[in-house]
Amino acid sequence: MQLGTSITALVLKSPESTHCEKSTIVEEFLEAMANSYTVTSQPVHFAIRGHSFVRRLVQVCPPPRGILTSVRGIGGATVARMRAEVDALDADFQGIVFFQVGENDVSASNVPEDLVEGLLHLLDYLRWKRPGSRAVIGSLFPRVKPRNMTVSAYKRKIEEANRRLRRMLRRRLDATYWDHSLHMRMGTALLAKDGVHLTPKANAQFWLSIRKCMCRYV
Repeated sequence: MQLGTSITALVLKSPESTHCEKSTIVEEFLEAMANSYTVTSQPVHFAIRGHSFVRRLVQVCPPPRGILTSVRGIGGATVARMRAEVDALDADFQGIVFFQVGENDVSASNVPEDLVEGLLHLLDYLRWKRPGSRAVIGSLFPRVKPRNMTVSAYKRKIEEANRRLRRMLRRRLDATYWDHSLHMRMGTALLAKDGVHLTPKANAQFWLSIRKCMCRYV
């Protein structure tokens, strides 16, 4: 309304107005325009939570400008363990939570649907406990030395879980699926000798993949 008033005053001002009065009106109009387009930029809080991949994560370069990161990983962490990490977030947290978790949940006795359901429940829990926040689920990685399973059986379950996650998260507005395979050279070469964890080089690629995800939010 103030902007419209300023425009009206500028147009309807009588010819008898002094040059000084006209200048004042123009200055007020320009100031109103400037205030209308002023944008206050706030940093985006980006919390990275997960298992040992996150615990060993090395930030080989800074995060994008405008991103504030916090990183916490727990060796052997499962999807259920992440609820405690959600509880530990600041009460007023309204940023992005990147979860890299699920690989430790795969076993010979469960099916991919169980893992995906657990991750979806985790997203619901985050939305309940920290309204206004958003989540990103990182795609699950293969292993060459899974426990009590053949490599091929583990790989099949991981691939099926990733397909289901990609499909299910398309339907949600509060969460996104992040496919590391689009940003990393996947394969057994990225795994260390233990067949589970990432090599230093792959660890750097892992960080760069997450960093690319951050760029979507600034």
